[in-house]
Parts: sequence; structure tokens; C-alpha cells
Amino acid sequence: KATFILANPGGLMALDEAGRLLGRIAKLPDQSAPTAPTLHPLGRAIAFALTGQPDPTRGFGSDIYMVDLDGKNLHSVILHEDDNVFYATPRFDSSGNILYVHRRAAVIVNGSFVGNEDSIERVDLRTGQRTRLLEDAADPTISPDVKLIVYVHLKDGQPDALWRAEIDGANPGPFLKTKDAFWYLQSPRFSPIGCELVF
Repeated sequence: KATFILANPGGLMALDEAGRLLGRIAKLPDQSAPTAPTLHPLGRAIAFALTGQPDPTRGFGSDIYMVDLDGKNLHSVILHEDDNVFYATPRFDSSGNILYVHRRAAVIVNGSFVGNEDSIERVDLRTGQRTRLLEDAADPTISPDVKLIVYVHLKDGQPDALWRAEIDGANPGPFLKTKDAFWYLQSPRFSPIGCELVF
């Protein structure tokens, strides 16, 4: 019985409660690396980001995939649409029908890299509809009551602070009521009943 899922260059690995390796969950494309696995609320599938070899038409980037816990039904949910577009940190809402992802795209002006465009997008898995919710945002987490999104706010492409917004992206602002500054922060996650946040 797997307790943990580990994503590394070797693939998606299942670990027991003591952290011992049980085996690979799914066969992934050669020379690809998964990151940020997240469990579907019903416990039936995993969503994760996958970086592979450059695509002949879309260039280099990362995509969002899903796979059933038994390793079957591996399929893409979001494919990067251009060179140097990366999708990461997928997170389900409590229904499992909506996925929130971080999208980073390199900004090129006159052939030179000038920075990154970071946003959080909402993807309806039933219809495929995508909506951009927040700018300068990464690493979302969704409250269990699906009313709040907490995320890492970025300044000049670097982690700046924890921010929160309504689930539709309205009224974004700092999460903490203090003036704390962080050199680095990542992976905010709500507790199961939503009364605490770890990061």
C-alpha cells in the first residue's frame, strides 16, 4: 500500500509509510522528468507536470499529465503551446473537476530574453476551458470550501510573499497580516479542514 508519491528523474515512484520504495507507478516517456504530483480528491488519479525532450513543433517546455493510480490511462491535460512555456504545480479543487496550474512563459523581445510572464490558470477538466486568474503568481493551493486560493506572489519572477484571492481571482492581496518578508518560500497547502496553512 503506497503512502507517498515521489516524482524524480526516475519517474513517479510509490513509497510505503516508512519511505521505502515500492515501485514505479507508470511508464513515462523516455528522457522525461515529472514534478509536483497531486492526488485527485477521489484518490483515483494523479496529476503532475512533465518536462520532456523538445517537441518538433512546440519547442521545449513542460506539460500537465494525469495517470490512474494503477499506472493506466496516462494522458496529457495541458500541452505547452510554444517554446519556453512551462506548466507546473497542478492542484485540484475539492470536486476534482477543476485544476489550477502555474504557467510560466519566457518573454522574448527582439530575440533577447527579458523576463518571464507568470500566471495561475483555471482548467475545467470537463470542458477543457481555460481561464487566466492571476498575474505574477505561482504554486496555488485551494481551500477545502473552494472559496479561497492562496499562492506565491512573484516580484521580478522571484518569490515575494504569500498572497490570497477569491476563487475567481478577485481581490488579490497579501495573506499574512504582518509585514514579514521571505528570502524564499514555496508549496503553500491547506490543512484538510482548511483552518491552517503550511508552507
